[in-house]
Amino acid sequence: MLVCGITAEYDPFHNGHLYQTAVLREQGFTHIVAVMGGNFSQRGTASALSKKAKVEAALDSGVDLVIELPVCCCLSGAEGFAKGGVFLLHSICATDAIAFGSECGDIEILKHAAAACVSPEVDEYIRKRLSSASGYAQIREEAVRTLYGNRIADALKQPNDILAIEYIKAAMSLGYTGELIPVKRTGAQHDSDVSEGGVASASYIRSLADLDMISKYVPDATFSIIKQEFEAGRYPADNDRLSPALVSRLRTLPPEFFSELPDISEGLENRIYNAVRQLGTIDEIVKSATSKRHPSSRIRRILTCAAIGISFKDSKTLPRYIRPLGATDKGIELLGQISKHATLPLFAKSSQINDLDDRARRQFDLECSASDLYTIATPTPYPCGEEMTSKFIHSPAVH
Repeated sequence: MLVCGITAEYDPFHNGHLYQTAVLREQGFTHIVAVMGGNFSQRGTASALSKKAKVEAALDSGVDLVIELPVCCCLSGAEGFAKGGVFLLHSICATDAIAFGSECGDIEILKHAAAACVSPEVDEYIRKRLSSASGYAQIREEAVRTLYGNRIADALKQPNDILAIEYIKAAMSLGYTGELIPVKRTGAQHDSDVSEGGVASASYIRSLADLDMISKYVPDATFSIIKQEFEAGRYPADNDRLSPALVSRLRTLPPEFFSELPDISEGLENRIYNAVRQLGTIDEIVKSATSKRHPSSRIRRILTCAAIGISFKDSKTLPRYIRPLGATDKGIELLGQISKHATLPLFAKSSQINDLDDRARRQFDLECSASDLYTIATPTPYPCGEEMTSKFIHSPAVH
């Protein structure tokens, strides 16, 4: 058994993801486990495809086991998202390697960039420059470029490389000793509107209203699931449908609540609170609160965290349990190994959460709140409580 781990959103699972799993199979990995974000994304928005549907698509298209990344990690910046995923892959005590997408595909450059980002010299440079109008990411890149040169700093320019560096930083901090494998990205770049060779970015695919167009860029299994979800009124989920509910919820919150949210600094809580009180849509609030120092994606995450009830403390809490969402036969074989060696409790049935500690129950309560909110983002809203009734998905797929 040779196991490789991946952290992903799979919104949706597309041909680029299929290519990644194929590359890993060619390298000899017999089992692939994905730590996957659920109903909300790192963009701070509702996932276009539901968690259950994403699990089914992943299992039918190359993944053997899907483990849930808690929503408090999903709604974090790149550092929190990556650390949550690597922490879970480290905690299952079964992964021989962790793979991730990368524009440069050079592990040595990425490792050097990760080491540079946590160096005292870069920390000091950032500390001195943070009072400027530039954002943190820009200042960090500037620091690495000044202190370590263009070759290393260029790894901080592309989105997948930036996330790859965060995976490596997390592995370093957690003491993960397995192999780290960058899979060079092919086709369209992240968030590009241009597709190449049958590989399009997830953002481009989400923008397509024509199902026949979507079919060109996703595996047959994914397309079948998207079509099924569309016909059932569950695809695509759209954050615009959530806007009235989010604004309503945010307007009921006292000003002191905003100061306890994740990623709040430099009076940002006041700007967000005032925008919430004065403006009528989430897009307007995001636009009003966005600045060079505080990009729109960060504002959206903060607003969604506020609506769900995720605090700064919640966002800094690493996963407290391992929750498998689905598996193939090979994935169930892997689960047997995980159950013997994992350093976190394993639970697949919602009733088992009562056997865990308060912090684990708090994390699951947030998951339930997030899923209940998600139900009104779909074309046809559906009842609350899905987290308590959802079943483990066993796929017959063979990879």
